[in-house]
Amino acid sequence: MKGLKLLFLILFLLIPFNFVWGGDCQVSQIAILKGSWSSDEHNLSLTVQSQDSSGEECKVSSEAISPLRISFETSGSGIFTRQADNEPPIGRINRGVSANHHFYYRNYSSEDVITLKAGYGDADNWIPEFEISAQISDFLIDEPEDQEDEDVVVLPISAGGSAHSSPAPLVTTSPSKPQLEVSAGRHRLGVVGAPLVFKAEKITEKDLSSRIYYDWTMGDGFAKSGEVIEHSYEFPGIYEVVLNSSADSVRSVSRIKVEIVPALVEVVDFNKNENYLVLKNEGNKEINLGGWKLLSKQTEYIFPVDTIISARNELKLSLSIFDGRELGNNIILNLPSGKKASDYLSTKQAIIQEEVIVQETTNQNLALQEAERNYNLLQSRVWELERKLAQVSSEPKVEPVKEKLTEEETIQTESTEEVIQKSTSASSPIKEPELALVLNTEKPFWRKMFRRAIFWR
Repeated sequence: MKGLKLLFLILFLLIPFNFVWGGDCQVSQIAILKGSWSSDEHNLSLTVQSQDSSGEECKVSSEAISPLRISFETSGSGIFTRQADNEPPIGRINRGVSANHHFYYRNYSSEDVITLKAGYGDADNWIPEFEISAQISDFLIDEPEDQEDEDVVVLPISAGGSAHSSPAPLVTTSPSKPQLEVSAGRHRLGVVGAPLVFKAEKITEKDLSSRIYYDWTMGDGFAKSGEVIEHSYEFPGIYEVVLNSSADSVRSVSRIKVEIVPALVEVVDFNKNENYLVLKNEGNKEINLGGWKLLSKQTEYIFPVDTIISARNELKLSLSIFDGRELGNNIILNLPSGKKASDYLSTKQAIIQEEVIVQETTNQNLALQEAERNYNLLQSRVWELERKLAQVSSEPKVEPVKEKLTEEETIQTESTEEVIQKSTSASSPIKEPELALVLNTEKPFWRKMFRRAIFWR
């Protein structure tokens, strides 16, 4: 008998606090169900229910450390309220009383997604242990009266986990409800002028009676349709691409970002003797060269998919990629569209050329300004000289004073004939050199010197 009592005591101590004594259940998850209150086009009655691991209704244990706290979130503009007014709903399921908590979701949209989280702890400091999300449209479809209530099958969340990290949908509707979830893929990085391929990825496709329509909005003013499309962008930038998929009465929306960068890749070295060529990416983003082409003479090489050249980096390639085919003396890099990559570099060259023109214009303007200053300075000097000349011309003229001639200067003024006569009458006749001087006295300098020579004789 004592052993039996001891066994009951051990079992009592091993029962967890969250276990409902007498109810034979433990809260393991929460679910969102249609509520029992009246609903209309503006007010939707909903219920959050605590459940065990099998999805059965499970009251919160009276031995739990606290009531089951609940928080309400929405992706739309609707509001969560109580039944009688617009006050927020009481965010808890009390211990040992019920497994359900009713509330209204007002001013709703069928595309709104609501998220409820639940956990234990103080009212202002509790950690979510359970989470569930559902789209409002799931609760707007009328079901046959004889069908069991299978609106929502929730997913249990392990400790520390979240339903958002689960690969399965957060809400799985009953088999009679069509389901569709389509993704536009991952974010993309592309190059100006290079086509990108977009493919719709079906995540959930269930109980659809018609085919799926795919409508793409590319973010640059263009729209396309189809499960797989191809599109290229003319200008650099970041574009929002939206995929709308529809089938029957359900619709799925997915959005991704596409970043387009300039095609700043060019051939910077080409050496046939040493069998290599060098490409350089002058941009700040890596570029996928898949589908780009190298052309030389009649030879063409197409880069394989996912050939990546890093930002601000060079890529040295062996000419053996041409398989020994004949190459010309130059090589051209083309985009997949057929345009030369250098066409997109022309913008950069134009900017450099414009800077050169601006600098030359600036230098010319400075030279003109300097010439204008020099001209003004010379003009002022000319005006000053003209003023001084005008003053000099207005003064009276002074006759030069004639000095009395000396005997020597008097003799120098005599004519050549008189000098010759005096010389011939002298005791010493003129020698031939002297006669030559006499004959050469037509020039004033020699005439003066000759006269001096005669005087001193």
